[in-house]
Order: sequence, then C-alpha cells, then structure tokens
Amino acid sequence: MIHHHKTTKKKESTLVILYGEFRGNDVSWQNMVDNLIKPYDADLALCIGQKQKNVLPINPLTEVAKYIWIFEEPKKWWDYVKTFFKGHQIQWWRKIFEYGLQGGGSTRGIIPIIFQHYVYHNYLHILKKYDRIIFTRTDMYFVRPYPILSNEHVWIPNGEDHGGLYDRLMIFPSKYAKECLTLLDFMNTESMYAAIKKMFKHNNKSMSYIYIQEEPAEIGYFNSEIYHRIFYEWNKILYKVRRSPVLNFLVASEKDTTKSPWGIGEIKFKDGLLIRYKNEYIDAVRTKTVFGDCIDDYIE
Repeated sequence: MIHHHKTTKKKESTLVILYGEFRGNDVSWQNMVDNLIKPYDADLALCIGQKQKNVLPINPLTEVAKYIWIFEEPKKWWDYVKTFFKGHQIQWWRKIFEYGLQGGGSTRGIIPIIFQHYVYHNYLHILKKYDRIIFTRTDMYFVRPYPILSNEHVWIPNGEDHGGLYDRLMIFPSKYAKECLTLLDFMNTESMYAAIKKMFKHNNKSMSYIYIQEEPAEIGYFNSEIYHRIFYEWNKILYKVRRSPVLNFLVASEKDTTKSPWGIGEIKFKDGLLIRYKNEYIDAVRTKTVFGDCIDDYIE
C-alpha cells in the first residue's frame, strides 16, 4: 500500500487541461468541475478542436475556464504532422496517420498524441506556472471526487492498457511536461522507428504480430497505449509512473458523433448520457464500491 500525499508545505498549484471536442452534456461537464477541478482547486484550460472558428458554447466548463485554446483541426491529421516530420520513414508514418494507428481508417489514438504536441509547443510557458498538470478529455465522468495524489510521480489510471499504458488521463509534475507530452516528437526520430521495427514480427502474409506481456495482438499497427509505453521507457520516465485507481469512464450524449468504428456508445447511463465503454464503467463503479472513502487514505 502506498500512502498518498499529505503535506504541510505550501499548496501545490494545479492546471487541468481538457482537450478535444465538447462531447457529453452539461451534466457530465458539471461532474468534471465538481469531481476533478474543485478537489484540486485547479485552474482549467480548455484545448478545443474545431474545424472552423465557431462561437464556443456556454457550458459548465467554459464558464470556469481560465484559458481557452482553440486548435484549428486540419482536414487530415497528416496535414498537421507533415510540417515537421522528416527522414526516410516519412512515408511509413504518413500511412500510419492517414489510416489510423490501428488501421481501418480510424483516427482513434492519434488525437491525444497530436493534442499533447500542440499544447506542449504552444503553451509550455503557461504549464510552467503550475506545480501539477492533469491532462484528460472533455468527455470524462467521475464516480466520486478524485483523490489528491503525490506530485512526485506520474499517475496513470490502472485501466485499459491494451498492451501498453492507459492514455486517456495522466497527472504529472509540470517539470515532466516534455517527458509526458512530446510523444509525437519522439515518433519523428530514428530511435522510435528502430524500436518499432524491432518489435514487429511478420508472418508469411506480412501481418504484424505484437507481443506485449506474452499476449499476441493480431493488428496491423501499434495502438496509442503501446506507443506511450515505448515513449516512457525511452525517456526513462517509466520508473516514475504509478497507477491511480480507476474512478472515471468515457461518456457521450445521444447527439454526439464519432468516427470510431466502436461507435459513440450504446449503453444508456442517465441524464441523456451514454456509456462509451462498458468495462471502463464497471471498473470505476467497482473501485468506488470496494474502497469507498478509504481511497482518500490509501492508493493501491
């Protein structure tokens, strides 16, 4: 058991960064204010992706945001990446970003990597003003107030790793911003390309087999979770990673849309919300049920 942070030192400042489109509704966004922003007494930065400069809606997040950063999304994600990618592997990466990290034309997994890059290279001067950074999506729902975690580690929920490390929420000291947010820069190096080529194993049909923790995944490309783990290992930050309890799950409103082949969510939750992934929801509810308020004193 690891005791979580209790200190008499000066209060640590926290910046919550929520990225992506506004998915969910006023109920889920108020839930994030009450269960993530308020417990940390954090400032909020919204990094919102838009195809064009539309007027931002008034909702519980925009009402409390200190910073609003508009990311003008390109028609294709490769249009953003190609401006700085280089080297003989550029056509290989182009295929990855045009067809998705997991193939099939889905951009699932690409979006967090690009938003991380955009925030780091445009707003690092703001991140440095804070002790702690919480980086997650606009469509999270929390089953209870999030515990205050030690700012000595990089915290990643003990959730759906898919052979790598969960990529939907991370909490880290601002001094580790480069180590946590510049995966896209690392992908633009010979080191990453060599690491990936080393891990690929081909059968006679050239299908890629990925062996992580002795569990083969028969997919054409690595997913975002695997890329993140390779990145943390390479920049020697993996030893700083600790696993926080799963207290969150993704939601959507019935009006939301997505390009994901898994759809927007089929399980009705409440207040016009849908549960995106059943197992993530079950894990969050189970954690709350098992630990209750004891989770404020101990982190597994």
